[in-house]
Amino acid sequence: MFMKKKKKIIRLGITLLFIILIVMCLIRFYSKGHIETYYFEDKEIEVKETYTRKEKKEFDNYYVEITYNKKVFAFQFLHKFKEKRRIVEDVIHYDGEYSCVLPIIEGEAKTDMLCYKDGVYYPYASIVGKEKELDKFANDISNDIYDTEYWVKGYDKDSINLNGIEVHEHNSDHVIAITNLSGIYIIDDGKLDNVELFSKDQYERNLSAFVDDYYICADYDSKNQFREFYIVDITSGKKKTIKAPNYVSFDSYIQGVVDNMLYIYDRDNEKQYKIDPAEGSIKEIGNSKKKIQYYNNGDWDKISVTKANKKEYFEYEIPKELSKFDNVKHIGGEKSGYYYFTMNNKLFRSPSMNVKLKTFIGDISDEQIMMVDDYVYFKYEDKIYCYQEESGLREVIKYDEIYFNSNILFGVTRK
Repeated sequence: MFMKKKKKIIRLGITLLFIILIVMCLIRFYSKGHIETYYFEDKEIEVKETYTRKEKKEFDNYYVEITYNKKVFAFQFLHKFKEKRRIVEDVIHYDGEYSCVLPIIEGEAKTDMLCYKDGVYYPYASIVGKEKELDKFANDISNDIYDTEYWVKGYDKDSINLNGIEVHEHNSDHVIAITNLSGIYIIDDGKLDNVELFSKDQYERNLSAFVDDYYICADYDSKNQFREFYIVDITSGKKKTIKAPNYVSFDSYIQGVVDNMLYIYDRDNEKQYKIDPAEGSIKEIGNSKKKIQYYNNGDWDKISVTKANKKEYFEYEIPKELSKFDNVKHIGGEKSGYYYFTMNNKLFRSPSMNVKLKTFIGDISDEQIMMVDDYVYFKYEDKIYCYQEESGLREVIKYDEIYFNSNILFGVTRK
């Protein structure tokens, strides 16, 4: 009798243990992440780790804030690490003219050392030569952990020349397109496709834009007015032509982009159009009778044609902390995104999780910024650069026309 009870208890215990394991696995599988705080060096260094997983409108990511010497350093990784919790194993730090920290993950640096001075954060690669002691400190870190050559000089291999465009190795998941005088170039996996749109060279194309996977442009072979727009899918190079319901004046302007739709206002004819590049359609949505639809900080309003004739561009919702900056753009969610912004020909970014932390990215020639996931592309002088947390700043393209022709646009999309 006793043995039967004992066996029954054992079976019950095994069953309960099995149920607990299943519940734990289910919790882990369906979990949307975690928030953990841990410390190094007798609590002199605090690490707050936020892991976001399987949330709508968010990328799976680790957002890490390291507090050292009363300064907060932020890092964000769209990366899956072997250890799901407490991914930071150690923090290397420096104090001098700049204050710097370098998180160690899986035995090495997954990002450039981040340094702080006068309210701005700098990747170490952007301030090399600014402080001798810091340079010595960085070079003394073991190459097995942190290779300054990788971050400062990059990993670019020999470039290839495609019709006068010098192309460096870049993210193979991305396609880059650049406008030229007769259409656009599409660069993908070291190959160049020239998509011709016009019979004559067109130096200025104000009614054109890159929207999501597409390039949209008015028919500049026409004079004064036109009916047709060209749409090029830059992932495939395929071109289609759409016809507006009315003739459109070249005295029109792009009001903005909302939900991958391009909005154009024709000042001469006082009509507003919405172009859906994915669907390949154009619709008249506003005129003097209906009024003109106007996107204002997340809401749709209506304005008169009188106001629209004075060039009213859409207003996009931005945090108050960034209101003094120019060209503020956001990508990603509130737990996994970034704000990019410019001032005095310099590009900065802040994580959505803490917009007060402003990091310098690089010098920039104009306001054009293209964003894909956690990558940002921008122009400076005759080059297009790319920046991402785990690869740093990289030269992607060198093309003389970028320097001499300010009207050149470029687009980037994921394949």
